[in-house]
Amino acid sequence: MESKTTLGKRIIWIDLVKGFAIIFVIIGHALLGFEQINAYPEYQKLISLTNKWIYSWHMPLFIFISGITYKLSCLKNNEPNYAKIRKNTLNLGLLYIIFGTLLPVLKIIFAKYVNNPVSLKELALIILMPETLMWYIWVLIIYYWIFAGLCKGKDFSIIIFVLLFCVSTVASYLYSMNMIKMLCIKNLLYCSVFFYYGLYYMKLKERIKKSCLFILGVFAVCEIVYIATSYHNPIYNQAVAVLLDQLNAFFMIECVVMIFSKLDSSRFGLLYLGQNSLIIYLLHTYFITIMRKIMLLFKVPCLISIVACTVVPLIVCIIISYIVNANKLLLYLFHPIKIVDHFREKVSEKHE
Repeated sequence: MESKTTLGKRIIWIDLVKGFAIIFVIIGHALLGFEQINAYPEYQKLISLTNKWIYSWHMPLFIFISGITYKLSCLKNNEPNYAKIRKNTLNLGLLYIIFGTLLPVLKIIFAKYVNNPVSLKELALIILMPETLMWYIWVLIIYYWIFAGLCKGKDFSIIIFVLLFCVSTVASYLYSMNMIKMLCIKNLLYCSVFFYYGLYYMKLKERIKKSCLFILGVFAVCEIVYIATSYHNPIYNQAVAVLLDQLNAFFMIECVVMIFSKLDSSRFGLLYLGQNSLIIYLLHTYFITIMRKIMLLFKVPCLISIVACTVVPLIVCIIISYIVNANKLLLYLFHPIKIVDHFREKVSEKHE
């Protein structure tokens, strides 16, 4: 019988966190679309502040979870399994090529319907240095190799953590000051500390549990300061803003993990979202764009528009993920390494 905290080889609370995070990724992108065009001027400040809060932690949370899963699958006793790393990065690379090309091409075809159209000249650069949501896949591929060497034979190092935290802070600050212009470069540096933290979290969590009440207390104070400062004085010192974003991300990570690690029901609705979060992540922006255009065309009120641009894409992506999981050929599209494995088996059979 499977453990209440595991399902097959999966750890339930990790999938629950991923499910929770993907919902806020969709909310963030729905809000961003309205914010960029100032679709609802009377609510623009509230939309902007809400989105700023969500963006401060939702992708750091995903990167943190990616660090945990990388550790579980590719590092054993801090020794990298290069065969698995090669296989995982090949799968990510194929996904990146498929969807990293698809999104910019669709932006060219439907240029008049999107907020950030792409020209043919920009296409090649975007594929190499993604400015779209594909930066996440791009960053993971690089992390899989960098952290294999950085963590080889080593336990958690507070010195490395602090150095990465400083790199993260500086990168975010330089990007906010327009001194780093590429989103993927900024996120590569910024998210490194969250990935590193995820790598060692399973060993650190027992120590963290002992400080649970302290962490929750500090989190509450941090959230109050973060929200109050952002609302009343949004143009405060940029260095302080960056630091508050990072602290907010870490405290949100701790609180979300504390909550969902207590939920062990495999029937919980977020579990399915977590297990299919990659499919949802790769597809949701297309349906958000469609819904946003419909909402604006019919002049739907702000709150209803935001809810529709969150719920409808999520439902559509759930339906698609169900179809994909039921169809072997479609499953190959989101797990292209299976095609490679299939051809390898055919080749080996011929040689035999």
